[in-house]
Amino acid sequence: MLDPVRRTFVPAFAIPPGQNGTALRPQDFVSGQNLSSPRAQVDLLPRQTRHSLFLTGEQQLADRVTFYAEARYTNRRFTHLAQPSLTVMSVTRANPFFVSPNGSAVTNIAYLFDKDLGPLQTRGQVEAWSATGGIRADIGGDWQIDGFVSYARQTDHRHNDNILNATALNEALGTTPDDPLTAFSAARDGFFNPFGEGRSNNRAVLDFIGSGFTDERFSSALANSSLIADGTLFEAPAGSVKLAVGAQARIEDFSRATVSFISGRSPVAGIPIDADRTVLSAFAEVAAPLVSSANAIPGIERLDLSAAVRAERYSDFGTTLNPKVGLAWQPVEGLVLRASAGTSFRAPALLEVRDAFRISNTQLPAIGGGNRQVISLGGGNADLQPETARSLTVSMKLAPAALPGFSLEASFFQTRFRNRIGQPANENILQALTNPIFAPFVTFIDPANSPQDRARAEALIANPNSTIQPTINPDLFSAIVDGRFVNSARVDVRGLDLAISQRLSLGEHKLALAANVSLMVDFKDQITPISPLVERVGTLGNPVDFRTRATADWSWRSLGANIAINHFGGYTDNISAPSRSIASWTSLDLQLRFVADDTSGMLRGVTAALTVQNIFDRDPPFVDRSLGFGYDPANADVLGRFVALQLKKRW
Repeated sequence: MLDPVRRTFVPAFAIPPGQNGTALRPQDFVSGQNLSSPRAQVDLLPRQTRHSLFLTGEQQLADRVTFYAEARYTNRRFTHLAQPSLTVMSVTRANPFFVSPNGSAVTNIAYLFDKDLGPLQTRGQVEAWSATGGIRADIGGDWQIDGFVSYARQTDHRHNDNILNATALNEALGTTPDDPLTAFSAARDGFFNPFGEGRSNNRAVLDFIGSGFTDERFSSALANSSLIADGTLFEAPAGSVKLAVGAQARIEDFSRATVSFISGRSPVAGIPIDADRTVLSAFAEVAAPLVSSANAIPGIERLDLSAAVRAERYSDFGTTLNPKVGLAWQPVEGLVLRASAGTSFRAPALLEVRDAFRISNTQLPAIGGGNRQVISLGGGNADLQPETARSLTVSMKLAPAALPGFSLEASFFQTRFRNRIGQPANENILQALTNPIFAPFVTFIDPANSPQDRARAEALIANPNSTIQPTINPDLFSAIVDGRFVNSARVDVRGLDLAISQRLSLGEHKLALAANVSLMVDFKDQITPISPLVERVGTLGNPVDFRTRATADWSWRSLGANIAINHFGGYTDNISAPSRSIASWTSLDLQLRFVADDTSGMLRGVTAALTVQNIFDRDPPFVDRSLGFGYDPANADVLGRFVALQLKKRW
């Protein structure tokens, strides 16, 4: 039934269990709903097969002139089971199995096709290759010129089948008459029966309604040429002042073609995308020692200055100039302090700007409880502006001579982004209808009472790039959520990284202990100029405030072992009401290795490593999510124990 308040269908009657959907009477239906799990058959990780090839070589062409080249090729094939088709179908008296629990002429049934069609099946292939060739030449003193050209291309093909075809379903239901242009006839092959527990229909019916598919092909390419020269500019009292200069030109290309068959008699091609851009850039970097052992003074044993600038001209976004300056100061032996500051620029990727407009549907939590059906918009945004940032990093490294093998490093970083490119509505999809800061991306509609809203919903459903089943009644939808790429007003990131290590030698035995700690202080974002600046550290789907990895590495002659402990701290599920705590997570990794030395005879050049990640198969902490899988993929890995064996032979 359509709830006039929530603007979504809500269950009123459940199909009784233990029957095949024939000879049902109105009084046979029970109140409530039929429970099902759309993600019960879904693969969280695809099955993949990868093959890679890497070639590299050098040839000396003349004295101080070397030609070098490298080539890479990768082929990855994958298969993946995704959520089965589901829809809300309208069944009329034209269907021989029709029965109405409340006496109406039309029965609306929310139906999951998991038992009839099974999960959506995805299979595909990603093929990537690249080639680089260049010349490196010494031109006098310590000056060197390096020039190269490269080309890389990646093609992706993804085919999804076993999908419900809405036009075929309506014909099989009897909602539309038998179409003489299709090979199927409901009168001959049978009508679809939606009143059973599943598996109530013959193969001819299921093959007909499950004939839908989508096919996507992507291609991206990068042609690049670069010329770099570096060497000593002049000698200063503290040492050599070095300069590096270079220029680069690249051409980026992106294309996409899609075909879908989720409705209609024949497949429909989506709007093709073909975009390219040219980028010209030049840079210069200077490294100048201001103080060294030659002119050290108390409190300044070493002082180095570095400065760089990069200019880029985009054919579609204009010109940008970004400087960076750094300073390294050694006040006493064993202590080095560093600081750097600069600006950066990122033009939107071609995919983010030119990707095809896409339309789908989903259910999202609503204010007051329950879920609402919404139309979700995706794809590129031609109005995107470049992303800019200002960054500051300050670090300290302590390695006192009195403690051989000991090192302690601490780094503070701060980055302030403007016009950060992202998908705020998609990245926080479960809060899209409930959090007012996402209001700019949500349009509430009422197709049942507004002809204008109904026309808009129908147009989106009928769009060639829509994956919404046409069998769904437009009155079902109550909002349109725009999840396309946009520029956020502001993002502030601050944090602290700590690294401590100690190396020990006990005869032929070597031991290295290390620990890395990451403390995220701020991850604040401001979606629009008028929305508040919101702190997201330690919340669901965002960085946690504490992570650490501690390792112990032992080696003796050709043998070695490494054990690592990974830990991230607990945080908060701020989407649920009331909010819930998410537990911390700790896992253990182990690696055993063998590295043959030069006296190992036939084993010379052989390296073997056995790696076991998450030795004790620890599950990630549970998160109660309406998406259907109970963990946070932004902060945890559901893979579990993973064992890998690597063998290498060097000649």
